[in-house]
Amino acid sequence: MRVYISGKITDVPVRRYLLRFARAEQMLRAEGHEVINPAAIGLNLPMSFTHRDYMDVDIMLLDKCDAIFMLNNWEDSAGAQQEHEYAEQKGLDIIYENEQIQSEEDRC
Repeated sequence: MRVYISGKITDVPVRRYLLRFARAEQMLRAEGHEVINPAAIGLNLPMSFTHRDYMDVDIMLLDKCDAIFMLNNWEDSAGAQQEHEYAEQKGLDIIYENEQIQSEEDRC
């Protein structure tokens, strides 16, 4: 399954959000998924991009996925809320980080 990671980026220190997204990517890959990590992709986009430009790219990438993985802070981000709403409208599977952690604890 191809999974898009969504979470707060704006107003979060770069090292912090890159680490959160990278950890989620690593976990999802270990489960056998193909992963779209917009935080890593954004590093290669022009510095002149506006928030709207980033969102246009992100929605295009999300459109190519089967599921979205919502990091715990997604509700604090207008962009992640927009991605969540788009995923709901498209009928994508929605995986929440806190539920993922709980289900891993249940397996132990």
